[in-house]
This record gives sequence, structure tokens and C-alpha cells, in this order.
Amino acid sequence: MPKSRRRKPRISAIVNSHRSILDAISQNGMIGALPLMSAREFIERGLVRPLPGFELEIPLYLVHPQSEYMPRKNLALKQHLLRRCKEHRESL
Repeated sequence: MPKSRRRKPRISAIVNSHRSILDAISQNGMIGALPLMSAREFIERGLVRPLPGFELEIPLYLVHPQSEYMPRKNLALKQHLLRRCKEHRESL
């Protein structure tokens, strides 16, 4: 497998929705950067495809209010995200 070339993306359009990015890519032939899990359905349906050999390394931050008590649902989400990130890293 060829080594990924990491590049800083050049932004020509900004939207705050992964669905909007996927629609732009599939309907207008654009290129976008977003998590694989957000694009998986579009990839499986053949509407978009990942660019081979390109991988962006972007840090992921989990931001939440600082307090002594974290609601169970927030803690469950945090644990789920950490577990999925660890699984992904180990699969590389």
C-alpha cells in the first residue's frame, strides 16, 4: 500500500454540514474533506469515492463544559468516541 501524502487543504467553499459537503461532491464533482464515517453511505452507494493515497491528519477535540459531574449520556458518548478512534488507529 503506498504511503499517504498529507497536505494542508485549500478551502474554496465552507459549509457546516457533512451532508451539504457530500451533496456538493456527488452533484458537482467537487472535492471535500470529511470523516470516512460521514461519507460511508455515499461511498457504498457509489455516489462519491475516496481519493487513493490522500489522507488528512487533523486532530479531533472533544469539548464539553468543565464540571465535577458529567451526565451519563455525555460520558457514554465520550467513551464511544474514544473507543472508535482507538479502533481506527489500530486498524491502520
